[in-house]
Amino acid sequence: MADPGNAEGWIERGDALYAQQKFKDAADAYARAAELEPENARAHFSRGNALFSMGHYEDALDAYDRTLSLDSGHARAWNNRGIVLATLGRYDEALACYERSIALDASNVFTWYNKGLALANSNRFEEAIPAYDRALEIDENNAEIWILKGMAYRKLGRGVEADAAMARAAELNERYR
Repeated sequence: MADPGNAEGWIERGDALYAQQKFKDAADAYARAAELEPENARAHFSRGNALFSMGHYEDALDAYDRTLSLDSGHARAWNNRGIVLATLGRYDEALACYERSIALDASNVFTWYNKGLALANSNRFEEAIPAYDRALEIDENNAEIWILKGMAYRKLGRGVEADAAMARAAELNERYR
């Protein structure tokens, strides 16, 4: 059991519970850490992750907002805030978050992936392709990104490029054969 007065202990407990997919218990542990240390950005960020995993999107958004009020340079919080907004269908707001995250850490493949996905979900396929390209520069063996890139090409009527992207995905992962 975590020391009842130790925020880091509660965060560690939350991390262990999160790893076991006990998201409610994890969120409660992170909330306790945040009560003990209201300025602890990690406690709020981790609570946001647990809340998102439970489907509590507005609460997760609040937790990420609190994280960012404490640490505006938290690239992963910007990315995760974008994920919540995209999940809620608020793609323009999500894209703004991804841009903030990229400005802080352009090497995160997931942020580029998420940006491409939000653009594609907004029917902005021409803009999605360069985001997928940037993600593939970071992780060229990510079959899922190749599939999404192929789908974007297909939506644009660019069959040859779509087929090439889909073929690359199939080379990387038999699930796409």
